[in-house]
Amino acid sequence: MNIKIEFMILFIFLIAIQVLSTEAELLSINDLYELALENSSLLVEKTAKEKAALFRVMEAKSKGAPVFNFESTLSYIHNPDTLTVKAGSFGQLPDMLGGQLLPDTDTTFNMSGNSYYDFKLIMDQPIFTWGKIYNSLQAVKEGAAAANIDSSKTRD
Repeated sequence: MNIKIEFMILFIFLIAIQVLSTEAELLSINDLYELALENSSLLVEKTAKEKAALFRVMEAKSKGAPVFNFESTLSYIHNPDTLTVKAGSFGQLPDMLGGQLLPDTDTTFNMSGNSYYDFKLIMDQPIFTWGKIYNSLQAVKEGAAAANIDSSKTRD
């Protein structure tokens, strides 16, 4: 029984020496404040809402910017290699103008092949929207300001 008590005292003494020998880092009030802000789940939520509001402001600003689209098509068309227009296929000029045949000789056109390519670059720019873009931008700016105030109040 006596050995158990001595062992227990020795064990407590060793623990006390270990605790006293380690130098504990003391935190200042600013460190404690920053630590509390980092670990506040409510502040993290409010900060996330504030960032989301700022992204909505950027999105609302982009509504007034032009939008570019690109379209392309490729088609296979069964074209002949050449196209021949016979003389007089389109009639003739009146006798007052000389009565010449249209065209006056047989004409042959070389065709472009069997492929058809089409490329388009389309730009859409809102010009007049009856204030919808401006009003939506002002509304999201107000929402971002409210989220900023809410976040700073929570931080305080």
